[in-house]
Amino acid sequence: MLLILKVMIQKNASKWGLWIVVLLFTLSSCHHRGSRRVQIKGMITGLGNDTVYLVRNKLDSLLIDTLFVSSASFRKEINVDSFDQGYLLIPNLVSFPLYISGQSKINIKGNIDSIWNLTVTGSLKNKELKFFMDSIASFDLVAKRRAVNDYVQSSPDDPISMFLLKHYFLEDQTPPFKKISEVIGDMGGKLRDDLFISNLSDIAKKAQNLEVGDYAPSFSAIDTAKVRQSRYTFNHKVVLLHFWASWKPDTIYLNHLRKLYEKYPPMTSKEVDKINFKLPSYARNIKALPPDLAIVGLSLDVDTLEWQQAVTRDSVPWTQLCDFYGWSSGAASRYAINNVPSLFVIGADSKIDCINPNLNELDSIIDVAMGQAAEIRENELASLKQRELVRKERDSKSHKY
Repeated sequence: MLLILKVMIQKNASKWGLWIVVLLFTLSSCHHRGSRRVQIKGMITGLGNDTVYLVRNKLDSLLIDTLFVSSASFRKEINVDSFDQGYLLIPNLVSFPLYISGQSKINIKGNIDSIWNLTVTGSLKNKELKFFMDSIASFDLVAKRRAVNDYVQSSPDDPISMFLLKHYFLEDQTPPFKKISEVIGDMGGKLRDDLFISNLSDIAKKAQNLEVGDYAPSFSAIDTAKVRQSRYTFNHKVVLLHFWASWKPDTIYLNHLRKLYEKYPPMTSKEVDKINFKLPSYARNIKALPPDLAIVGLSLDVDTLEWQQAVTRDSVPWTQLCDFYGWSSGAASRYAINNVPSLFVIGADSKIDCINPNLNELDSIIDVAMGQAAEIRENELASLKQRELVRKERDSKSHKY
């Protein structure tokens, strides 16, 4: 049920970005018989006229309440159990946690430019969360994470811990998965059984086993011509694997990849054959290719039309693949993807050269990988030449007798 809802939201909420999908795993609630009416009222300066969603997880179903915003204000009455935890989805910004219990009215005030400084009255947990976040606001990231770890250890069953883990540990391009596993280990059994924490724990374990120098995991998906391609389609090439999604466009990444594509345009099979034809006859079946860069986009979309429209919109000339399973795709799991865009540089030897490199360093990383590809080819040519010399020497000796 939850997986179906996840796919439905991915198909119908492209403008929300990555966090609308992440929230499906970060919601948690305690379900009790009987409910009451609670009024949610808000005034967020700068929000204008828009739509905000309140999403709550109810056992095997997902409740989504639509809050229409007029002149930065919204109001909604909802049925609530004795304790509900949810998120306000604010367009193109964040998923703001909301803990609903006790009071019959919750008021939210603040400015869209400082979303984490929103004031929430009528929610004791939101008050506790804001107090904690304010208390560590001046800390550097390392100190903030240490404080979160201390908080989890002192309050292992506090639902706030799940938000703190996401906010302070998962926002990085390359999250510290080893530390994340340690924080999850400090949580109480109730939180560790939560679907988000359980899935995050699995991702963290896989990510820790995915290191530079390892052979790149497999992937398989169809391209825009509906032809299935896999990791092995690009054997002996340098591969720049780009995980992305139509609902989170990133022109900075795309512009950088375009420059690399222009610098290292892909070779056609005819061009490779022409180069190999110039080799000595004994080397024409060489496996190692001339240095060649394959940029491969692997989308986490679930809707075919949205994916195709995004490829057309962005005028992307390199290979584009999608299996339409979104965050549940095999590639996303094997590469421990928790955010998009994500980049992997895979060498001509099929080993991972770099994980999520800084864009400022990407060009030099690709240059090195292309140089290594040329070296692999030269080594194979030398090996083939040596074999040919051995063969000729053996034939020469046999002719003597």
